[in-house]
Amino acid sequence: MGTATSARSSPGDRIKRRKFVCIIFCRDPYLRKHPARVEWILDADCAEIPSDNPFVGVFQEAVKEANLSPVLSGFGAHSDIGLPTGLGNTPTVNFGPGDPAQAHQPNERVSVRDLVDCTKAIAIAVEKWCR
Repeated sequence: MGTATSARSSPGDRIKRRKFVCIIFCRDPYLRKHPARVEWILDADCAEIPSDNPFVGVFQEAVKEANLSPVLSGFGAHSDIGLPTGLGNTPTVNFGPGDPAQAHQPNERVSVRDLVDCTKAIAIAVEKWCR
C-alpha cells in the first residue's frame, strides 16, 4: 500500500508542452491551416496524504483484516489519486493487486487470490470508514 507523489508541473513544463504541440501543428498541412486549440484544464498530478491521516489508519486496519501487509511505501509512478485527493479533498491511497512493475504491460496479470484479497480489504475499509 502506498501513496504516490509528484511535483506540480512548472510553468516551464507547460510552455514546453505548448511548444511541442505547436511544432506538430506546423508540420501538418491541415493543422497548419486549421490549428486546434489545446487547453490544459487539469494538471493531473499525483498526491500524498500524511501517514497519520485517519483514513490511512482505517485502511491499514482493513488491509490487516484481509490478511495483507499494511506497511506503507512510496509509489514512484503516475496515479489518478490526485483527482479525488487534490480536487475533491478526499483522502486516497494507492492500493491494488499484483506487481506494480507489471501494471499496464502487455503481460499484465493478477492472481484471482490477490484480486479477491484486495477487494475484501477495500470492502472492509469502506464499511469501517462509513461507520
